[in-house]
Amino acid sequence: MARSDYYKLLGVDRKASQADIKKAYRRLARQYHPDTNKDAGAEERFKQISEAYDVLGDPEKRKRYDRGGSVFGGAGGPFAGGAAGGAAAGDFGSFSDILSGIFNTTTRGGARTKPAAERGRDLESTVGLSFEQAVEGAQVPVSVSTHAPCTTCRGAGVTRTVKRYRVNIPAGVRDGSRIRLAGKGEPGLRGGEPGDLFVITHVGESPIFKRRGDNLEVEVPLTIPEAISGATVEVPTLHGTKRLRVPGGTKHGTVQRLRGEGPPKLDGKGRGDIHYRFVIEVPSSLSKEQRKAVEELSKVIDGDPRAGLFTGSTS
Repeated sequence: MARSDYYKLLGVDRKASQADIKKAYRRLARQYHPDTNKDAGAEERFKQISEAYDVLGDPEKRKRYDRGGSVFGGAGGPFAGGAAGGAAAGDFGSFSDILSGIFNTTTRGGARTKPAAERGRDLESTVGLSFEQAVEGAQVPVSVSTHAPCTTCRGAGVTRTVKRYRVNIPAGVRDGSRIRLAGKGEPGLRGGEPGDLFVITHVGESPIFKRRGDNLEVEVPLTIPEAISGATVEVPTLHGTKRLRVPGGTKHGTVQRLRGEGPPKLDGKGRGDIHYRFVIEVPSSLSKEQRKAVEELSKVIDGDPRAGLFTGSTS
């Protein structure tokens, strides 16, 4: 009887590397393994490719095979009984290792156990939100690419598909917030539960409000006379405007707070605050009249604002 062409059985060239041979075997083993392929002849085909890999997967056996010599120490091939007529028991360790990696199986007394269920992989998707959507909440479309069981191949393979969802974004999310959609990830294998889908928010900036943790900050410009004498100024809120009283002598960087006027907190415990930071606007140039007024003001406002820098200094 003519011997089998092991290279042809594995679908590889005679000059194929050991890595290519192993890769070809893993692919064919997954395709013809009796646990996943119930077609007539699949089990016999699986035995043939396993026999081929037992020889070509071992560099020494492969050399003897390429020279046309015996690689089994007797007739009958690797599936014949007895140590003299077939491969030693240890030769099949590589099969168990590879099959365990492919099908997640274990062996007990030489018999295969049922493959264990495996949880599906978690997925991530990023959505872009305006500042207003992040503050108020929104419903946005999300598309995610995922694998699904292939019904045409009895579940032995997978196919790539795109799933689309409408996701409710809670009010108060920040840039980088993660929203979990349980069970919307990749399906599990062999009856395992599906993974989760995590939606990550990317929030656009506001030209007025800056996010500071649970709170918002707004810069409010003041003129020099307003800072010196005090004033009532109108400031923006998330839902309109309010008036703030600026006391006389307000310094640059002074902050006033409106409690509970900020965005909702994600833990559901109320809302954050809005911090108004006053910045004194100093004109870059002055008219003749303005310069005269400043000179007159300097004559009536005495004192050295830098005197405290030298208190306690030694001469």
